[in-house]
Amino acid sequence: MRIGEINQDNYKQMLSLFGVKDTSTLDRIIKNGDGDISHEEQVDKAIARLIKTGYVEEGMITKDGENLNWRKTVPVSDDVKDKIIATARRQFLENGNGMSKPGGVDGDEFGAIMKEYRKNIPPAERLAVTWTLSQIQTNELQRLVDYVKLKDPTWKQGQQFNKSILTDSNFGTVSKDGVDVKA
Repeated sequence: MRIGEINQDNYKQMLSLFGVKDTSTLDRIIKNGDGDISHEEQVDKAIARLIKTGYVEEGMITKDGENLNWRKTVPVSDDVKDKIIATARRQFLENGNGMSKPGGVDGDEFGAIMKEYRKNIPPAERLAVTWTLSQIQTNELQRLVDYVKLKDPTWKQGQQFNKSILTDSNFGTVSKDGVDVKA
């Protein structure tokens, strides 16, 4: 237990410190009307409630010690990979200073792309897919930063740069002899 943590063992003591006389409502919440329930059952109910209300997608939240191997690269469709890369490139260029930015309807364009893709993914694989897509985004943004720095060694991320560095080379994917290389 952490210092200051309130749990079902000490909540009445904490309430008495604040002068609360009637704890019956809180007793019902803590015990959920079914007598004492375990911490794990409380967590399961909380997760189910978050999923039911739409705050969290199924498979996108884990309990302590569960599903620890989600930080791994897994196969994703070329379509979603291309969308992530195209969005990173567009935002990098539009912002003009080597940074991507939130956008889209819900304020996070990358998140919206990932959320749409996850709809067709089994819940057990959603965290790993999100990790993979985030790595694709991060790697593309870093590749663009490195490419602009290669062409303009004095440039520092956050400063404006000559956008033709990217547009004339198809975002750094065209070699010196004009051959398009795979990004």
